[in-house]
Amino acid sequence: MKAESLTDSVIFTGILPREEIPRLLSESLVGGVAPLKRLVNLEYAAPTKAYEYMACGIPFVGCGNGEIAHLAKESGAGGVIAENTPEAIAATLSKLLDDPEKMEEMGRRGGREYVAKHYDRRSVALKLKHYIERMAWTGV
Repeated sequence: MKAESLTDSVIFTGILPREEIPRLLSESLVGGVAPLKRLVNLEYAAPTKAYEYMACGIPFVGCGNGEIAHLAKESGAGGVIAENTPEAIAATLSKLLDDPEKMEEMGRRGGREYVAKHYDRRSVALKLKHYIERMAWTGV
């Protein structure tokens, strides 16, 4: 698939009501673009939508470095990082759409399982509890 032919596969919906997002994601092959500018003050950030895409079992295309790149790498392929240019994003989307088996594996292994293990509210609460307990015992 050539990047120029993405208009047959990519739909720009514009702003949608939050209630429509689950239906839209359930019908999607790729979670869309989670872009971040390469700014030092954004290195901590990963857009919430990247986690949502992963939890739905679909990979995302991210732009930027720092936390979003870390999330894509650490998740074991829940996302792919592209340069923040239209050409690079289109090429990355095209490459993903050309390999449906890879997208499915990315979404399942790198997405859903990773988010369930690391970002489930219970998991996050338990990590916080252990951290607070360790601080209490060590006096840090």
